[in-house]
Amino acid sequence: MKSEIQLATKLSFVAVELATEVVASLGNRGSGKSNGAAVIVEGLLDAKVQVVILDYVGIWSSLRLNENGKAPSRFEIPVLGGKQGDIGLLATTGVQVAEALAERHSSAVLDISAFSKGDRCRFATDFAEGFFRAKKNHPGPVQIVLEEAQRFVPQKFFAGQERMLEIGRASCRERV
Repeated sequence: MKSEIQLATKLSFVAVELATEVVASLGNRGSGKSNGAAVIVEGLLDAKVQVVILDYVGIWSSLRLNENGKAPSRFEIPVLGGKQGDIGLLATTGVQVAEALAERHSSAVLDISAFSKGDRCRFATDFAEGFFRAKKNHPGPVQIVLEEAQRFVPQKFFAGQERMLEIGRASCRERV
């Protein structure tokens, strides 16, 4: 039996199939975008599908909390970086982290909220390039969540963001 993610009454998706699709949550601030994404992520983790979350604001360590806001939850997902991280994360390690996660098909929260704007861009770009490349050698379903995606792939970009924009475009055109 295939694991399904129930999003609403009479609306469910096969987890592995959903993981390989592009999903966007659009809405105003406070409208539940991150909460909706968490429902999908939890369903994917329950189905043992790889999930990598690039956390721009530092909220995704909450996956390790139960519904009462206490640890532990049913997910033992590692958090790299940020205030709640299991280990620190350096802005210069995007490629190495990407290769390790792709090779092991491991899920993780990559909390880059404490980085400077430039370091967030550097890490995210290096990670995206490295992960996209590494998944070609270690294929399998994966859902990459970009918290505050507009920060990673903006409509208007500034110097230094060109590489990240091109990675975002390439990953939408080509399946891993």
